[in-house]
Amino acid sequence: MMNHQELFSVEGLMCGTCLVEVLERLHRVDGVEDVGISLRVGGRSPVVVVRGEALVPPEALASAVTEAGFTMTDSSFRALPVRQDPDNLRHDRGRTSADRMPIGGNSK
Repeated sequence: MMNHQELFSVEGLMCGTCLVEVLERLHRVDGVEDVGISLRVGGRSPVVVVRGEALVPPEALASAVTEAGFTMTDSSFRALPVRQDPDNLRHDRGRTSADRMPIGGNSK
């Protein structure tokens, strides 16, 4: 089974609570498998909706956003692929930049 993405943005998100409200409403739409939102406080927050083979009507997505109290805008951004260096993935899997810092300050 292949997943498909719907890309759009939502205007007016001001905090994490707003973001969660939109996430919850979008997750309730039939056919939606996952949702991701990148919060841009007071601006246009990019949204990615992952769906399966079934078509999710744009009107259903817009209605969910409106019911949450926000405005859905057209797909005014482009999702860019994330470049991953395979060597870094193999060696640094599960590590953060904090894991690489010496304990106790200077390492002299």
